This record gives sequence, structure tokens and C-alpha cells, in this order.
Amino acid sequence: MNKKRGYAFERYVKEYLKSMGFWVARQAASRHPDLIAIVPGTGQVILVECKAHLPDFNDREKLWNLAEELNVAAYIAWWDKENKRLQFMEVRRVEGVSL
Repeated sequence: MNKKRGYAFERYVKEYLKSMGFWVARQAASRHPDLIAIVPGTGQVILVECKAHLPDFNDREKLWNLAEELNVAAYIAWWDKENKRLQFMEVRRVEGVSL
């Protein structure tokens, strides 16, 4: 995905999460993960990596390693082209935290 489309997708996911009540920050300069969401009322952190395609093992492993180190939840947001909708893949679960 080119930078312009990648940025637009990250913004789309950010606005979607904000509409669900999360506080969301986007990391600029292609840092990993793309978004950091804070769960309202609890302060729990969710790492979100945005992909325009179905995530592969390397995508999941890299995010899982960081989430494990920080002891936070992690998801990959990706665009399901077949069903034309946003999907979230749970990479690391933390009790009481979900999208």
C-alpha cells in the first residue's frame, strides 16, 4: 500500500475507534504500532497495527512480541476486500479489554 493510502486507512481506523469512545493516538513516520488506543474509564492500552490486506504471520508475531513485553492487548485492523468492511484480528488478549 502506498503511503497516502496507508495514511488514509490509519485515519479511518482511528476515527472508527474514536467513534466507539476510545482515546486514540496515531504514531507518525511509519512507527510500529500505527495506533495506540486507551480504553475509556480503565486506562488500559490497546496496540493497533493497520493493514490493507489479510495479516500474515510476521505481522502478528511482531505485534504480539511488543504487546507481550508491555503486557497490553493488541489487534490488527485490516480491510476485508471481499466483504468490504473493517475487520479486527485479536493478536494478544488481556482480560477485560476488547474491540
